[in-house]
Parts: sequence; C-alpha cells; structure tokens
Amino acid sequence: MKVVIAVIFLAGAVLGQQSREERCQLLEEKGCQDRWKVNNLRICGSDKQMYTSWCAFITAQCADDDLKMDRNIRHCLQGQLNVLSNVTRLPPPTRPPRPTRPSVDICQKIETDGCSDRMNRPTRLCASNGKMYTTGCDFFKARCEDATLKIDRNIRHCQSQVNVLSNVTRLPPPTRPPRPTRPSVDICQKIETDGCSDRMNRPIRLCASNGKMYTTSCDFTKARCEDPALRVDWNIRHCQSQVNVLSNVTRLPPPTRPPRPTRPSVDICQKIETDGCSDRLNRPTRLCASNGKMYTTGCDFVKARCEEPSLKLDRNLNHCRQDE
Repeated sequence: MKVVIAVIFLAGAVLGQQSREERCQLLEEKGCQDRWKVNNLRICGSDKQMYTSWCAFITAQCADDDLKMDRNIRHCLQGQLNVLSNVTRLPPPTRPPRPTRPSVDICQKIETDGCSDRMNRPTRLCASNGKMYTTGCDFFKARCEDATLKIDRNIRHCQSQVNVLSNVTRLPPPTRPPRPTRPSVDICQKIETDGCSDRMNRPIRLCASNGKMYTTSCDFTKARCEDPALRVDWNIRHCQSQVNVLSNVTRLPPPTRPPRPTRPSVDICQKIETDGCSDRLNRPTRLCASNGKMYTTGCDFVKARCEEPSLKLDRNLNHCRQDE
C-alpha cells in the first residue's frame, strides 16, 4: 500500500510540472507515455470513479475539463471494490482433476520394460476389491485393468490374506546358537596353563546355584569348568551364611583416625611463648569459652587453652554476656 501511494505521489509530481493542455496535446500526438502505463494503481477522480493507471485518468481528464484527482480515496471505494478486486487480484489457480487411473505412460512402461526395483519391494497394499497385493507392481497392474481400483487404508478388510502376506514379506526370526552350558574349552585350558588374569582376580561377590559364595571370578570359573551346570544366583540371600566371611575378605576396615587433640599442639604454644601471636590471631573478635569468659582475640583464647586443655568454644554467646 505504501509503495502504491509513493508511486502515485511521484507520478503526480511529474505531471504537475505539465499543464493540462500540454498533456492532452502529447496524448493526441504520441499516445500514452510509458510512465503513464503503470497498471494496478488506484487513482480516485472527482467523478467518484476509480482509475487503474495515469493513462486512463489523463484520457478522462482531457474529455472532462472539470475532472480532478480526489485525495480522499474513500469517495471512490463505495461501489468500486469489486472492480478494483478484479483488476488487482488474480483468480486462484485451477488445478487439474486427479486422474482416476495411472497414466498411460506408466501402464505402457510396465508392459514393455516391466516394473522397477522400487515397485517390486515387498509391502502390504489392501485394495478396494478386498485383495491384498504384496508389491506396488501387482497393484498398478490390477489398477491399469480396473481404473476404479483404490487403496483401502483399513487393512482389516483384507484380513483373510494377512497371514499369507506375512509369510511372503516377513523373514523368519534369526536362530541364535544355544547358550554354552559351560565355559569355552579355551578359557578352561588357559586358566590351567597361565592362570587367571588380574581382572578375574578382582574381589567380587558371586553367589552360585550350589549355595556357595565366590570371592573372585577366577574361583567361580574354575568351579564352573568342573561343574557345567553351575549358574550365578542373583539372589544373594541364598548364600547368606557366607556373606560375613566374604565381607571380611573383600571389604577393608574403615580407616582409624587419630583422636582429636584436647589442647593446642605443643608447637603452637611454644611459638606463642617465644615469638608471640601472629597478626591473624590478634584480630579483634568475640570468642565465648566454656569457662564463661569472653575473649576479644584468638591469641588470648589460645593462651588460655594452653594453660587449660579442657577449654572449648561455646557457640552460645549468651553464656558470656555477663562477662561483657
């Protein structure tokens, strides 16, 4: 809309430089100029008519001396909307009807060259005649003969042929080799000759079907080489009698921590006596002790604790309020 208004404004400025007599004389001698032939414009005249180009407006203006351009386009919109819509808007595109049967080229190509590999892929196509087609090629051949044949999206209408189609398109499930009843001979021989690897000697808890608990994979594999029917029992409660023994083998005791000192170390006390307190210990603070006294620096508290090792910090400052 803004572009159209700008074009009208610029064209009006150019036309304003020429008088009406000059424009009419130029129209009679040379016809409409190229710059006047811009279509899809909306020029409202004082006769309440809508003009779609400057050429049409100038032609009407030469025939009527009183005709002028009306700046208010609403005066021409009433009764002219249908005309304007037909000029500025194109009709919607018309699509050709959908063919009721395959094109003649496809039918001829299937008869002469046969179906392509893509059309011969196995699939399931239920048709409106109640038949199930296993490939797209078979369906197109039948549709070339019967143009009304269509695909039925409800496969239950061809349920009688589903089992036949399944046998054609679906391959049987792969057969897996039976699970070995005992470890392979190579593993048993390798354990006998070279022994178990470090990975097999890692501590672990394996409850077996014989009710025994094995502490390593090596021990379990050796027992299974002798008894192929031996299996892992995932319910460890069946080997509960040996859990305590296994815990002592596989679990290390918790680390013993040294007891917390009841007084500052001798080095700190000696250092304070010889060199004095550091700047950090001399910072002002409030430390309430278990003896009910309030210490204003960490240095005073450490000196008192060196004399009385049982002295501790009291987190509740209210116990030392009377000392303040």
